[in-house]
Amino acid sequence: MNTRPQNVFRFTPLVVSLLVPFVTHGAAVDRFHTIACTIRDWVYTFALVVGIIFVLVAAYKFMSAGGDESAVSEARKTLTYAVVGIAVALVAGSVPSVVGSLIGEDPGNACP
Repeated sequence: MNTRPQNVFRFTPLVVSLLVPFVTHGAAVDRFHTIACTIRDWVYTFALVVGIIFVLVAAYKFMSAGGDESAVSEARKTLTYAVVGIAVALVAGSVPSVVGSLIGEDPGNACP
């Protein structure tokens, strides 16, 4: 039987000690909400821009494939990864609302 703690549990006290001020004070919750919304906006924008660029790269690969099956397969992979990246970005947009509802904030009062 392995008695060593897993890596996840090593950092639990650190994470809890960093989150307690955000959860216990109203002003800190507002600050956390603002920071979470700002991070979400930056990540969302960056991921969408990168996703669109990769859709364009995939389109170029499709056009320049010339019927070569390996090139078409590579273009499909690129397009699949781009679509998955865009989907992840769209899901990431809901994170502040979920976190806000977990700490008792009105879900309708999500990021502006």
